[in-house]
Amino acid sequence: MKKKANRSSKSETVKCSSAPPDNALKDRKTIVTDKRLETVVAILLGITTLLSAWASWIGHLHGGLQSINFTESNNVASQGTAQYNLSMQVYLADYITWNTLRDYYYDLEEAKDDGDQNKINRLNNKIETFQKQNVSDTLAESIKWMKEN
Repeated sequence: MKKKANRSSKSETVKCSSAPPDNALKDRKTIVTDKRLETVVAILLGITTLLSAWASWIGHLHGGLQSINFTESNNVASQGTAQYNLSMQVYLADYITWNTLRDYYYDLEEAKDDGDQNKINRLNNKIETFQKQNVSDTLAESIKWMKEN
């Protein structure tokens, strides 16, 4: 039971009978001991290590995929450039062939105007041989279309 404090100028300490004595607090076990603290720290470090390893694995996985995709895109770009270069080579070869044939046909028309049969025969043979050796399928179709129209 509690003792009532005197309302006088003197103050008394009120003690509760249910409070343990001071020496009992020293004997009582604490919840956080050094061993328990070490165990908790070890568990937290283990969890941190696992999370770090997982994050590293995920980073490596995505970094590897990015590297693979980058390499594939470079390969596709390289193949596209190779196709472009090939088509430009064919275009330029056809362009040069076309200009040469145009010159031969121009010379053939001059030979026909002059009436020089030997020159006409030589130019016809030259044109035929040149076409067999140098004209691509696409250019041959274009020449055929041009002659028909």
